[in-house]
Amino acid sequence: MTIIGVTGLAGLSPTLSAIKHSQIVALANKESIICGGDLLQKQIRQSQAKVIPVDSEHFSIYQLCQNHHHDDLKEVAITASGGPFLKLDDWSKITPKQALNHPIWSMGNKITIDSATMVNKTLEVIEAHYLFNLPASQIKVIIDEAAKLHAIVNFKSGLSKALFYQANMQIPLASAMFDPYQPEVNNIAPLTIDEIINCRLAKIDFNKFKVLN
Repeated sequence: MTIIGVTGLAGLSPTLSAIKHSQIVALANKESIICGGDLLQKQIRQSQAKVIPVDSEHFSIYQLCQNHHHDDLKEVAITASGGPFLKLDDWSKITPKQALNHPIWSMGNKITIDSATMVNKTLEVIEAHYLFNLPASQIKVIIDEAAKLHAIVNFKSGLSKALFYQANMQIPLASAMFDPYQPEVNNIAPLTIDEIINCRLAKIDFNKFKVLN
């Protein structure tokens, strides 16, 4: 197994190499997928390596699709917390300080800005397109302010599945490393039923977050 945690487009070359030489690749580098998705898919077909996404939304889709054939897939939905601008109506006086004040995540400045504007979520839609071979019309984005719901998958059979867990990257990393087993992760408890009930789901305002269009 190889775990790719390189930042940016610099991750493309080692990812292609890892797919060629490893049986399993746990991929935590979205830029290589977005910029080189066709190259990655070609290499996967040639090597037959198993690629497990570690980005939380895509890891969740991967988990939900286990034991289902790809042709059964109808559509997927990835979630966004909405960030600091979810309830903002006046965009004329936004400051960098406001954009960097994410209500849930603590990230680097660039990713935080990209998250506030939904640019990061747009990249994740492109990532899902390549990872799961889906057209954009079958990839939805919805809001969960609590960031507890990470993905929903609808199947042609009529089944709908959703994956909830604490917003902690140790969960997808540990699951990828021990796939298909789900190891216990120290100090991270499963969500309570009340926490799941309190998830606040909503549609994306595409007039506000125009980049998603």
